[in-house]
Amino acid sequence: MLSALRAAQHAGVDIRPLDVWSRDADFDILHVWGLEISQGLAVRWARKSGKRVVMTALLPYITIPHRLYYMLSSLCGTVKLRRELLRDVDALVVVNDLQAEAAQHLLRVPQHLLHVIPNIVEPVFFQNSSEAIPRDWHCKSDYILCAGNICARKNQVNLAQAALSLGCRLLVVGDVLAGEEAYGDALARTIQGQDTVSWVPGVPSSSPELVALYRNCVGFALPSFKEQQPISALEAAAVGKPLLLGDRPYARQRYYRNARLVDPASVASIKEGLRDILGRSQAHIPPAQFLSECTRNRVGEAYSNLYKALAKA
Repeated sequence: MLSALRAAQHAGVDIRPLDVWSRDADFDILHVWGLEISQGLAVRWARKSGKRVVMTALLPYITIPHRLYYMLSSLCGTVKLRRELLRDVDALVVVNDLQAEAAQHLLRVPQHLLHVIPNIVEPVFFQNSSEAIPRDWHCKSDYILCAGNICARKNQVNLAQAALSLGCRLLVVGDVLAGEEAYGDALARTIQGQDTVSWVPGVPSSSPELVALYRNCVGFALPSFKEQQPISALEAAAVGKPLLLGDRPYARQRYYRNARLVDPASVASIKEGLRDILGRSQAHIPPAQFLSECTRNRVGEAYSNLYKALAKA
């Protein structure tokens, strides 16, 4: 959200966070983040004041369970309330075409209200350079990188078990997500005393250290059970690394095309996927042309054009 705001500012948009305590209503467009019922009051007051409303939301992908849930909940549950909220929205922004389809089929959002604007990959990941890994990390070559919050959803324990079984080097980077301390302990136990798998917490986002780890790895793995559009995988693709992702709907968006898909519940499947990206790395690198849509300039321009179109409507 903050990255998108800065990108829009960079594109020349007069945009700033809303001060909910201010009586100043001198703005034309309200941009809300997330399709939450709690947004309803702000959206309704914006409409009553003659403002246009933009919403950026992360939506579920179309699966049979989601179809059934949305069918039942549309009668008297939260889905009904969300559909009512969307009637006051002038534009709904989603991160990829698959979520645009979900918005149409699950939430009945008209196509002309939908806009696809992906997450932002910071410029440093698109720059040609050869940062060296800090010496005090003792990181050896030929490692697979996994970056992201440590949690059951992102499935680092199964990934570590697969890497240990294969005998390949794996570097896990990330902090334990709040409430997932038990899972963090499980990961620590899995790799305890192992030389080929390491875990490094506390690496700042987009820092020179993190960028160096991306540039020097031989592949990137994130066999998550559930995601929307993981930025860490976008970053790896921007650097030109082969990807391994979970065989779930999130992995089928064009930004991850060519990624090696595995069953996240199967250590054996992840092991074979690791073997594949090590042996056929070029076959699993996403096309660069799609990643250009994720640059700060492209995303900022996309939001700027959307705001201008709404202001003229």
